[in-house]
Amino acid sequence: MKLGKADATTFGGQCGLFLLMFFLAGTSAAQNCGGTERWGPKDGTDQEAANIDLTNITPATVADLLAIHQPQLPSDNTTRIVPDETHVYRVQARLVKWKRESDNDYHLVLTDDTLNYTEESAHPPVPPTGHSFIGEVPDPSCFSGSDGSFGSQTPFADGITSARQTMDQRFPNADQSGAWNDGAGAQVEITGIGFFDRPHNQTGRAPNNIEIHPVLSIRFLGQPSPTPTPTATPTATATATATPTATPTATAIPTATPTPTGDQWEYQMISAANATELLSQASTQGTQGWELAGVVVDTSRPDKYVGFLKRKKQ
Repeated sequence: MKLGKADATTFGGQCGLFLLMFFLAGTSAAQNCGGTERWGPKDGTDQEAANIDLTNITPATVADLLAIHQPQLPSDNTTRIVPDETHVYRVQARLVKWKRESDNDYHLVLTDDTLNYTEESAHPPVPPTGHSFIGEVPDPSCFSGSDGSFGSQTPFADGITSARQTMDQRFPNADQSGAWNDGAGAQVEITGIGFFDRPHNQTGRAPNNIEIHPVLSIRFLGQPSPTPTPTATPTATATATATPTATPTATAIPTATPTPTGDQWEYQMISAANATELLSQASTQGTQGWELAGVVVDTSRPDKYVGFLKRKKQ
């Protein structure tokens, strides 16, 4: 078929429009990850990130992080707060649960030994507890953000990739749909950059809204007890009646292991002055479905026998 000049012009315009729409559709699909809210500091594509000394690591406890003053946040999405967001922290905490968010980041709910965490979207809501904070492991393929404007170069790339691989290896069967995966209170050591988010009912958020974002390293500790030299492993369950074998100087090791099967567990802590009283409490709680996941001995407190209970959500 031979086209006239007008027909060819129309046809060419339609083809150009089609190709443009095809290109834009492909671009949108390729950028359908990441986010925009303070995205530069989150992934390290901001200008100040290159000045952060990743070898200068500050050890901190959960309480140390939560005691940091919350600064005023900038109105744009590319400015890093100096010096508050230029520190590299190394923190030992407990991983309660985690999920893959809509921006493809791994959202980690991290706590101290109480396992108490903020859950403002729950019914009834749990306001910031003063015991939890959030760690975020970004997607290494989403540094440029959802609109592609933040760039793809970050000095944090190697650390983010390594931390992501650690999580994937630890939880090979994790739910990646956005549902929660159970961390079972596993003790971890995480290293990453301090970051302040805006509050928006995030599960696990700290009262001062500090996060470790991005997480550059995560290590699952083989000895999850907060006191040194563990010497005993608990064999009791919440319904056990056997005589406890731990001595006042022994420290039991929690036996729970991560089971990434969704957000099906809830946790609580009990304490007592001696092992017999602790087991009595655990046995009472066992009638309500609680099981004893682990025991530690903290000699710095009068109720030094501390038990961690878990049960499937009702």
